[in-house]
Amino acid sequence: MSQSPEKNQVPRMGPLSSLKEDDDFYGEVQYLEYGGRRHLRKAFRIPIDALHFNIENGRYATKYTTLQNAHAGVNIEPRQTHWRNEILKMLNGTWEDPATGINTRSERSHFLGLVEDLGRRGQERTGIVLEDGGVMSGNRRLAALITLSKKQPDVAIHRYFHAFIVPGQGVSRADRGRLEMSAQMGQNRLLRDYDSVERLIKIREGVQLLRETNVNDSEAAAIETVANDFGTDEATIRSELDTIKHIDNYLLAIGQPGQYQLANALTEVFTEFEPLERAMEVNALHRNKRQQLRTGIFYMILNDQADYKLIRDIRTAVGPAIRRKDAVTIPKAVEAITANAPDLDVLEKEPTTATRTDAESMAERFRAEFQAGKSDSLQTKAHRGEVSLRAVKEALERGSISTTDTSDKLRETLSSARNHADEAIQLL
Repeated sequence: MSQSPEKNQVPRMGPLSSLKEDDDFYGEVQYLEYGGRRHLRKAFRIPIDALHFNIENGRYATKYTTLQNAHAGVNIEPRQTHWRNEILKMLNGTWEDPATGINTRSERSHFLGLVEDLGRRGQERTGIVLEDGGVMSGNRRLAALITLSKKQPDVAIHRYFHAFIVPGQGVSRADRGRLEMSAQMGQNRLLRDYDSVERLIKIREGVQLLRETNVNDSEAAAIETVANDFGTDEATIRSELDTIKHIDNYLLAIGQPGQYQLANALTEVFTEFEPLERAMEVNALHRNKRQQLRTGIFYMILNDQADYKLIRDIRTAVGPAIRRKDAVTIPKAVEAITANAPDLDVLEKEPTTATRTDAESMAERFRAEFQAGKSDSLQTKAHRGEVSLRAVKEALERGSISTTDTSDKLRETLSSARNHADEAIQLL
């Protein structure tokens, strides 16, 4: 026999208490898991004016942090009209911080598509809300309905949000996190996947909340649960946890702890950090050298001069991440970074044209030493040098010398190259 929906699902108090148990129930039921068991919950038609955005936790936590930073020391109350409008702008892609220029324009295209879709088809996926009216799953859909209700005030369907109501009692923070995440994992074309950093934050949050809720469970048990929730394996979850750890280290180093929006395009870069750290450990790189290497890499990342391939090559230059008798290292390539790494306090300053040029030069020096140190044939190495020198000559013939190249430094480098060529010929 199938289970009947739980009785009295409308809250007795608060903004949702005006709902009618039968009249506002629109026929959909679904099992939601919280409090250690499954509950068959009913979905209700809830007036959008009775709801408020809830972006402090979950997949929009980075946006909430951005909003907090733009209004330091101010209490953000989503129920107030001003903050409701600010969060609406965050979600619809029109928000911008006039002081820093940080904005959410990248959200605009997807949001307009969602508005068009909801206007044409209606709300096809049911949200989840808390008893106090905070939206746990469906904040962007609520924003789209608010937009539609302003454009078409006579269309009644736009004034209601379809959602399951989660009771306040017996629902832990871990339960809320998993409910929000499971709703996202069941996405269709109306839902946007987690941004890369948001996914990492959500994974770490899930593991932490499970550890807090089930204090007797091991970290491995929490990781296994989160892996099942995300439909992936435990090794992937451990790798994701390592990645967010290194992102935190980077944000701390540049004086922007918690500013995850600064790492939105960098997750691929930081996936390479854990193998690099293992390589430094296995190959017994001196502690000071390790710090200089990290600082130099952070400096190149901050100045847009590093991608995941560069970090991977740096790891190769340091040596293998697993002990091997035939280990190959390229110390001169590593030295190209460690010997030129800036002081730590430089990382906390805004990038400039000068720092970008300096970081670009550091990356180029590393690549040159890395290529020279690879186990290519002597003919390949000589040919690579010949091609590079020919390119320099042709550029000088065209008169195209950049402002970053000084005549003295270029003359010194070319003279050194000529000396090396002469000595190599004599040895040959």
